[in-house]
Amino acid sequence: MAEISTAIDEAERAGFDLSLIEESLSYSYEQRAVHHQRALDLALEMERAGRQLRCCRVISLDDLIRAKEALGREKDLLAVKELKAIREKQAKS
Repeated sequence: MAEISTAIDEAERAGFDLSLIEESLSYSYEQRAVHHQRALDLALEMERAGRQLRCCRVISLDDLIRAKEALGREKDLLAVKELKAIREKQAKS
């Protein structure tokens, strides 16, 4: 007879740390709500900070590819292959 696998078994095999879930369930509803709100506040603050940091100038992917091709070093030419693959993947999505 085949062993029935539960979602918990699958999660453990995938490497999820279920102790965090167990710990969270040990808190009251109100405590979990407070923890969730703190996490949400932190995530929103990090998002705001990220938007503010976007004022920095960056090179485009195409310009980076051209620059690495111009350098012609072996490590740069290897990176060009990876960068072109990223560009192709972005174009498909």
